[in-house]
Amino acid sequence: MKLLAVCQADEPGGAELGLLRLARRLSARGWEITLTTPSGGSLARAGFAWMPLDVGGLGAGEGCGRAGWPAPTTSST
Repeated sequence: MKLLAVCQADEPGGAELGLLRLARRLSARGWEITLTTPSGGSLARAGFAWMPLDVGGLGAGEGCGRAGWPAPTTSST
């Protein structure tokens, strides 16, 4: 089995420490674990495969700030 763990933080806090404990247990059972974080913090060096998580910028229309469906429409008045 393969697992992609998506983390919003580069440095481990409570949730990330729990995730690392789970990942170690799953890895010991033969799972392939890949972590993805915004940049190469200590989670990138936690002993699992790592990929960068592109979260985009902070400008208008950048990043992933809006994840709704359906997309908003503009009214023509």
